[in-house]
Amino acid sequence: ITESNNDIYAYIPQESDIVIEINSRNFISEIMYQRIFNEQYMSDKVDVQQDDIPSGINYFSKVIIFRESWANEHIWMAIVAVKNKADFKKFINSKLDSPHVVFGSEHAIIQMTSSSNQAALDEHLANIASKNIKPFTARVDLKGHFDQDKEINCFVVPQSSNAENQLIDGFI
Repeated sequence: ITESNNDIYAYIPQESDIVIEINSRNFISEIMYQRIFNEQYMSDKVDVQQDDIPSGINYFSKVIIFRESWANEHIWMAIVAVKNKADFKKFINSKLDSPHVVFGSEHAIIQMTSSSNQAALDEHLANIASKNIKPFTARVDLKGHFDQDKEINCFVVPQSSNAENQLIDGFI
């Protein structure tokens, strides 16, 4: 129950240079711990919505944020697990103007930054959603590097061609 599924890694393109993983389960368990053992602090400092907002997001799955570098721009994207596509579409349309979102089998891939070549990026997003890309896991074993006990994991691919200035392993 406490282990997140790693299928989400298959949507990360191999050419990504930064990959950030957010372990939602660890955040939720920490919030629950704080709610029980520091109730006064939580009540004073955290504004809790009383109404359930149907977002369509599976909150117990990981969230991945990654960056790809194109010829003259850096594009940030996010991957979230979706349990209800209709609710998610309604939610994302209420939060963003003209969102660029595509759907895989159980995940949504969301473009987070604008692009000067949106048509090419739309095609790339469709390829990511259908997994017609080489995955990042062909390059790096994220499961081996990312600690499931951490709330956030990050892997950075060094950009320097100078070996003295490169990160040794790339993971943070």
